[in-house]
Amino acid sequence: MPLPSPNRSTGGAVRGGLLLLVPVVPLVVACAPGESGPGEEPRSTRTSAAYEVPDVTSVPEQQPVFDDAAVQDDVHTVLTEDYGIDDLDVVTCPPEQVVAEGNTFTCTAVISGAERSVPITVTSDEGSYTVGRPE
Repeated sequence: MPLPSPNRSTGGAVRGGLLLLVPVVPLVVACAPGESGPGEEPRSTRTSAAYEVPDVTSVPEQQPVFDDAAVQDDVHTVLTEDYGIDDLDVVTCPPEQVVAEGNTFTCTAVISGAERSVPITVTSDEGSYTVGRPE
């Protein structure tokens, strides 16, 4: 029996008097916080929908992971807009980082031509994380 498309929700199907239950994979969506106004303290926390949710063919116990490209974009934004770093060239973050509260990982930022470590701490299972100051 073919599996339903991951983008299609099906609660169940009836075939020959037999009720077949098909699991539905929820998609978690989070909104990025609003921009800070003049005079407000810089923010260093991000909530991201930038992670992959396993599809119906994945192992159910598998945890979602962040989309490293989206995290890199968010970290770049925090470093330039919130921390006021002007000479930021590029940010790279490791792939396949698990979306789980307490997980930590390090991104690398090239600032004024030098590589600097940027600590990331996941603060919720929904995809919030803090971006630390470059070390």
